Amino acid sequence: MLNRNANYHKIFGLLFILISVATTSTGQQGFSASYDYGQIIVHAPDIEPLKKGPVRGFTLNYAFPNKNGEEWRKFYNYSNYGICYNFNNYSNKEQIGNSHSINLFGQFPFLKKRSVFDIGFKSFAGVGYFEKIYDEDNNPDNHASSSHFNISAEVGFYSRIRIAPVYFEYSIGINHLSNGLTNYPNRGLNNFKNRFALGVELEKQVKVNKVPKEEKPLFVKNDIWLYGAGGVKEIEGYDRKYGVFITSLNFSKQITTINKLGIGIDFVNDQSLTDKARYKYGYMGNSNINFRFGPNVQAEFLFGRLSFVGAYGFYFGDNTYYTRKRYYKAGFKYDFGKLIAIGILRAMPLFKASVVEFGIGYSIKSYN
Repeated sequence: MLNRNANYHKIFGLLFILISVATTSTGQQGFSASYDYGQIIVHAPDIEPLKKGPVRGFTLNYAFPNKNGEEWRKFYNYSNYGICYNFNNYSNKEQIGNSHSINLFGQFPFLKKRSVFDIGFKSFAGVGYFEKIYDEDNNPDNHASSSHFNISAEVGFYSRIRIAPVYFEYSIGINHLSNGLTNYPNRGLNNFKNRFALGVELEKQVKVNKVPKEEKPLFVKNDIWLYGAGGVKEIEGYDRKYGVFITSLNFSKQITTINKLGIGIDFVNDQSLTDKARYKYGYMGNSNINFRFGPNVQAEFLFGRLSFVGAYGFYFGDNTYYTRKRYYKAGFKYDFGKLIAIGILRAMPLFKASVVEFGIGYSIKSYN
């Protein structure tokens, strides 16, 4: 088991970086506890046997206090940030058991004036743990995950009624746990969730001021940047780990104070592709077909030096022995200046994870 989970030190390392960055953010300090109720979303036929009943759980949240220096906050309508613990019971003790996760969250309000009522968007990202996982002999129907540690993510919308300092919050969203194909099988588990929260705010709300259109954040730049990244994965039919190595050349142009758009091209050497083609598609050739490359379009949301990155693209060449030509990726960048830290999940459409990649980038040229 130690060897099987050895690669998850990378996931915990990324979470540590995110927590270190987030604890310097400006928010409205407070605590809340919620009761969560939902159900498993059957996104693939082999998930159906896992759906035994409702998903019940709870979440404990802590929002970080107000601090100075986060100029970018005003461009997101003075959003709140924090950390939380989430527990889920899937009504399936034998195959799934319970899950536990530690997440960072961001709460982005839609309204300028929100002293009593507030609505907005909420997102979570962190590390999750399944108590029960796939086992060929003892748990063969659990195709959701074959590793205890997983990536945890959630998106949703919330509404809040406030009688300061107490508030009640209702939110709906989708919770996702997946190991990113570090271990196979890995369908992932999606949970549609209703959340009923009661909380208390320990600080007064930040006064919302109109941001001048001409005002710029701490650093604004267009970028030509290169990065190299790697990851490991497993595939159906083979009991071994495969390496994945990526080189990516990108151009990003800042179009607003908090957004960048860009283009890029990825060169991917996925050492599992030849074996997968033989097992799944009957490939009989002797040539190595592990190499793929293709362009993508990108979007970034800037939080100072930290940014969330999403991209969608396609691979050139024949698609006969591959799962998909199209791909997308989502993750985080942290800008140290010339050096850039990268953590990205690469996937195919329809929730098919390809690899979790971590790497280092270099800013070839930056200009305002």
